[in-house]
Amino acid sequence: MPSKQSAGHESLLERDLLLMLAFDRRVKSVLEQPFRLVYEFNGAQRRYTPDVQAFFADKGQEWCLVYEVKYRDDLRANWSQYKPRFKAAVAHCRANGWRFKLVTEHEIRGPQIANIQFLRRYQDLPEQELHRVALLQRLAIAGPTTPKALLAVTWSDPERRMAALCELWRLVAVGEIAVDLGMPLTMSSPIWKGD
Repeated sequence: MPSKQSAGHESLLERDLLLMLAFDRRVKSVLEQPFRLVYEFNGAQRRYTPDVQAFFADKGQEWCLVYEVKYRDDLRANWSQYKPRFKAAVAHCRANGWRFKLVTEHEIRGPQIANIQFLRRYQDLPEQELHRVALLQRLAIAGPTTPKALLAVTWSDPERRMAALCELWRLVAVGEIAVDLGMPLTMSSPIWKGD
């Protein structure tokens, strides 16, 4: 299986899909324009290259999704042109034990991508070991809580809470603290110990 890498993109929507895949810990590798299909349409041979192929692994299961990224207006306007290539892609994916997935701005844009864009800035920050240990120990004792409550029960001093806030978001960004990325991320969002 190819290694996880930062793939390129042809549109902002495709960029956002790649960002979501890069943030998904189940994704083991991503390929941009992974293969070219030849299919027949109206008596002529045509070529089609899907946008992205992602290989996943989680809890002993492995699977592959092949993505085509389109804006909904483009799909509506050009469906008759796209339908034969997507049909060829579905058949190719089935033959290889993969799934073909057509995604639009409705599946990509929303709270998840906004949360990922927010958390990205914390992902590569240096670890603040003392804050990390204190936050994770308190979270283990408290159980599911919120960022605001976790900081409050860990430090009574507001300045210490503010100093630890970056480390809290870094822990969320790297998965040591879990959150539902499908909901808007706030200081009142439910959080719990990550995997």
